[in-house]
Formats: sequence, C-alpha cells, structure tokens
Amino acid sequence: MPPTTKLTAAKTTQSVPIRLRDDYQQLKIVLVGCGGNGSHMAEAIARVGSLLTQQGQKVDLLFIDPDHVEKGNIPRQNFSAAEIGLNKAQTLALRYSAKWGVTIKAIPASFESNMLHYYSELTILLGCVDNPAGRAALAQCLEQNNQERSPRVWWLDLGNGLDTGQVVLGSANQVERLKTAFYLSSVCTITPSAACIHPELVTEQSSQLKTKTVGEQSCAQLAMTNAQMPAVNQMTAAIGAAMLTKLLVTCDLKYWASYFDLSTGKQVSYATSPAAIEDALVNVKST
Repeated sequence: MPPTTKLTAAKTTQSVPIRLRDDYQQLKIVLVGCGGNGSHMAEAIARVGSLLTQQGQKVDLLFIDPDHVEKGNIPRQNFSAAEIGLNKAQTLALRYSAKWGVTIKAIPASFESNMLHYYSELTILLGCVDNPAGRAALAQCLEQNNQERSPRVWWLDLGNGLDTGQVVLGSANQVERLKTAFYLSSVCTITPSAACIHPELVTEQSSQLKTKTVGEQSCAQLAMTNAQMPAVNQMTAAIGAAMLTKLLVTCDLKYWASYFDLSTGKQVSYATSPAAIEDALVNVKST
C-alpha cells in the first residue's frame, strides 16, 4: 500500500519522540479486551496510572470485556482457577486497583465506539481483541481525529499469531492524515494505525492463524491444543507495556510499531521518522 504523500518532505529525517497534545483536562486509558494479551497488559496500565497520578495528572482507567474466566483460559491468560466464572474486566480491575492504589472502572460488555466521550480528554485505547469487529470499533474511534492537527485519540493495538506478534501505536486510519505528522521537526504528532497499515485486521482473521489452525478456533482453543506458544501473550504485552510507559511516563517513545517472531528470536521496530513510516506503509503486508 504505497503512501499518497512523501513524508520526507518534512525537515527531519531522524527518529524523534512522539508528542501527545497537552491541552487536555484528563487522560483516559482504556483497555479493550482482557483475555490473552489484555490480562497480561492490565497491570502495566495500573502501574502507569499510578505513576502519572503521583506526578499530579488526572487519570481515568477503564477495562472493558464481556467474557468470563473459563478453565480453558488457564494458564495462558493471567487468571487463576479461583477466578473461573468471574467477569475478566471486573476481576482484573479489582485485583490491580487494590495492588496499585488506583481506581479502575470495569464494563462487562462488548466494546462499542459510542461508549467513550472524549471532548477535552486525551484517550489512549489499548486494543487487545482478536477479531475484526472489535478492531473495527477501535478504528472507528480514530475518526474523531480527522479534524484535529494533534489527535485526541490514540490506539495501541496488540495482536499475535501462533508464535509471532505485533504492537502498533497509531492515530490515523488514512495515509493523507500523515501529511502533518512532522510539521514540527523535533517531534512526531501523528502515526498510522493498525487499520491503516494492516487493513485485513479489521476485515478478516489473520492469514497466519488461518493457515496454521483448523477452523475458526478461539485463542483459548488454540492454547489448549498447543497451537499457540504460551509465552507469546507475555511477549506482546511486555512490548505494549514498554511503549505505553515511554509514551506517557518518560515521554521518549521513538518507535510506533514493533514485530517479533519467537521461533527465530527476531524483533523489528519502525522508528518515528518519515522514512521509516513510508517504509512501513509500502512494505508491511500482514501481521
């Protein structure tokens, strides 16, 4: 998918930090999906919320998932046998609220884009869903950025295959929106979303999952048949946690997408530079 504009027309050619807008009254961090990746990502969100609160920021944390803990979720997902039958979002919210001393709200329902109201808020969506409908709803939230030079909504998407995974931080679904990403040469203010560089994620299941599994099995079913490497979710969440922390706490995140393959030990990340974003738009075909 070649870009329709040359980002290298901007002054900078080096990797620069991602800069979020600062004219907001409250930061909202929303975890959508509390299963394989989400259950491992939940504590990182609580930790970041605690750190930001200590810095004096007003932070609103929210976990969303309609599912309940099942026997087949253990041990790949971050739950115990004692939690079987409980709602995943509520269970993680209660656990990490107590551990980190922060308030975490939970909604035991499927995510819909109209659940969130942004107005003067800056919202970070942590997408940990494994189906096209869920990602399509997350992608729809970014449409609110179309009239904004500095986005109010960002989507950090976590996804994995059998032994591979990717984490993509984006705020734009259309390539045209990237024209002003480097209007300030010292920072990057817009990056392509998972829906922009991997449109198949919002329309169909991962091609890798289709070729290596039989039928439309869930992540839990894949884990039970040993078709999915147990450590793949921890790895995906660890990368997501690092990106979230560098984005919000240390404010020095200089890459927006990272891919790994546990079968080879390789990991590749795309820097926040015009050339790297152009390269990703041209060459990234699938997860």
